[in-house]
Parts: sequence; C-alpha cells; structure tokens
Amino acid sequence: MGDEDVVVPAIILHDVGWSQLPEERRLIIFSREAREEDKREVQLEHQIEGVKLAIKILRDVNYPAELTDEILEIISQHDTRKGFISKNEGIVRDCDKLWRTSKEGFAAAEARAKKRQAQRFKQIKKGLNKENYIHTETARQMALEDLAYLERRKNDGETGNI
Repeated sequence: MGDEDVVVPAIILHDVGWSQLPEERRLIIFSREAREEDKREVQLEHQIEGVKLAIKILRDVNYPAELTDEILEIISQHDTRKGFISKNEGIVRDCDKLWRTSKEGFAAAEARAKKRQAQRFKQIKKGLNKENYIHTETARQMALEDLAYLERRKNDGETGNI
C-alpha cells in the first residue's frame, strides 16, 4: 500500500498541465501523423506545466512541503520516466493507465483515435505486458478484468458507449 497523502493528490493533479496547453498542442499527442519526437515534446510540456500548477495549488492549501516534493517529482515525469522511483509513483502511474481500460477511458480513446474496438483491445493488452508499463500486479489484473468486461459487452452487441 502506498502513502495516500502522496498518492491521492498526485493522482488528482498529475494531468493538470494539459489545461495549460493550447488545444492544438494537446491534440498532437493523439495524431497519427505527428512525429514521435513531437509527441514526446508535448508530453514533457504538460508535465512541466503540471508541476508549475500543482506547486501553486499545494502551496495555496498549505500542503506539507515534504509531501509536496514527492508529489511534484511524480508529476514531473509520470508519462516519460522509465522505471518506477517509488511505490507511490507506481500506484499513481497505474491509476493513470487504469483509466484507459475503464468504460469512459476506453470510449474517449476510441473516439479520439477513431480505431476499431478490436484494435484498441489488442493495443491495450500489448501495453499491459510491456516492461515498466504497469507497476503492480493488482493494477494489471484490474485492467484485464475491465477489458474482459468490455469485450463481453461488445460480443453481446452492446456497443453503444463502449
């Protein structure tokens, strides 16, 4: 189990940096035509902006400095760091990934990427087996259960909002 005084604020704040980027910059991350270097630059930009905004928020609420430092470190590289620096960071990154296998996350990704569901299932399952993609086995199992549920719904013809 992680430290909820670090994990919960980090989960809430990890993507606030996207709000600081113009829409055309945010959409680069989802573009099939964009170069990987451009996508990475946008990822880094949202992390940098996220740290700037998170530090203001945490200071405004007088969050303890020793916890704030760890939260900011997690936010600073939550999409780009290779490996995991702590259990807390691993849990935050798992939560970020788990959204993708939720009904809402899957539908959002489906609409954005305009891919067929079968391709999305395959892509997500492949990612779940990548080294350093998921930190805990619990998160991996949760994601696989979410995907199995969505696949059953799809196979039963319930494709409305999947």
